[in-house]
Amino acid sequence: MSAILRRSLAIPEEIRPDVAEVVERTRNQAQFNLQDLSYIFQVYNRYLAPPDEPQDMNCSGCRTRVIGWLRTAVDEWKQNGIVNG
Repeated sequence: MSAILRRSLAIPEEIRPDVAEVVERTRNQAQFNLQDLSYIFQVYNRYLAPPDEPQDMNCSGCRTRVIGWLRTAVDEWKQNGIVNG
C-alpha cells in the first residue's frame, strides 16, 4: 500500500465518493469554482494536513499540492476498488 493511499484512508469512507466526484469533475479545469476549491481544501485540511500546518487556498503552491495529492489519492482509490471509477 502506497503512502498516499494509506494516508488518504483518514478521509471518512462516507465522503470519499463526494471527494472523488469533485476531483474527477475538476480534473481538466484550469480554474476551479470557489465551491469546489473550498470543499477540496476543507477535506484536505480537516483530515490530512497537520493541525498546525493547514494549506491556504489562496496560495498557488498550496493549490498545486492539495489538488495533485487528492488526484493521486482518487486514482489509487479507483485502482484499489475503494471508490467506483
